[in-house]
Amino acid sequence: MTVTRPLPKILLVVDGSYPARGGAELQVELLAESFLARGHQVQLLVPWLLPSHPKVEVFHGVKVTRIGYPHIKEVGAVILMIKVFFWLLWHRKEYDAIHVHMVKNFATVMGLAKPFLRKKIMVAKVSGAWEFDGGVLDPMLRHRFPWNVMNRYIRRLDYFQTISDFTKERLLKAGYPENKIVSIRNGLPIARFQAAKRSRAATHDVVTLGYAGRLEAVKGVDVLIAACGELKKRGIDSFVLDIAGAGRQDKKLAEQAAALGLQESVRFLGAINDMPGFMADVDVYIQPSYQEGLPNSVMQAMAASLPVVATAVSGNVDLVRPGLNGFLSPAGDVQAMADSLQKLIESATLRDDFGRESFKSIQGSYALDTVLDQLTSLYAEHL
Repeated sequence: MTVTRPLPKILLVVDGSYPARGGAELQVELLAESFLARGHQVQLLVPWLLPSHPKVEVFHGVKVTRIGYPHIKEVGAVILMIKVFFWLLWHRKEYDAIHVHMVKNFATVMGLAKPFLRKKIMVAKVSGAWEFDGGVLDPMLRHRFPWNVMNRYIRRLDYFQTISDFTKERLLKAGYPENKIVSIRNGLPIARFQAAKRSRAATHDVVTLGYAGRLEAVKGVDVLIAACGELKKRGIDSFVLDIAGAGRQDKKLAEQAAALGLQESVRFLGAINDMPGFMADVDVYIQPSYQEGLPNSVMQAMAASLPVVATAVSGNVDLVRPGLNGFLSPAGDVQAMADSLQKLIESATLRDDFGRESFKSIQGSYALDTVLDQLTSLYAEHL
């Protein structure tokens, strides 16, 4: 007689605004919807940051609970952590596994609650380099208060999910035990991007460059625009740059493009929801960031069979193999980025070759079903 194991009930935790357009939040949204489609009970726990958001709502079929607290520096954070602690205890029958997608305050609370929730699996995802540079996992801060106290409790968690080789190496350097570290990539619905790709025109007179993400200083979009200005100086004008996203630098970036005479070449699309459609209209994808975890947009570009030009930082180096599926350049280096773009603009054959290699590289461990299976196995450990 075959015994069917119950599906784990999953509590996903985001230590920030939700929903949001950041990579970590979008990954949580995708996981929540996908686990729900597989028959799991899924809910989200997040802080209440925006008055426009209800404290409890159903978003894309998933219950979202937002914990309110006074927005007072330091005091507010402590009150929020106390309220989350008691929420976890009070609602402990509603979940089997807790997965927090940022390692800071909420991960600390999970560690505090661990002795009272012995039969629950607790997983923390290390989302990006910022957690190591001035954050809870910074090796230079781990012996100082309050980071030392936070790390003491965070270490109680069962597993730490690393999404790139870079984050795993840094987590080990931060003193976390290797037997608690699991390498599980961000999941990607590859078929959606391949389906959109098939609708693209076979030939292009003008090469479309693309960037999608937040318009913030850390993303280096000003460097990308400057590189396009350099291309114009070289007499290369058979391209347009589509920038999808919003942020505090949108006006400054538009002014920069105008000052470089790129008004007709750089198009600001604003925030978009259809990433497969965006990638379908792009010939070369660029990620000019100064810092990354494992960038969803680069993965999406690769799933759409696109060549990638990126900076040689953190998660980018896990995805882009120079000379095979794209090029890497030092962060902030305008000339190097322009050189990489020029090679791809001038060679359709190179774009096609790199694009095919991108698709090959993203299959397997990055496929959404693979990631869901890996996480489910982790969550079900105590069932």
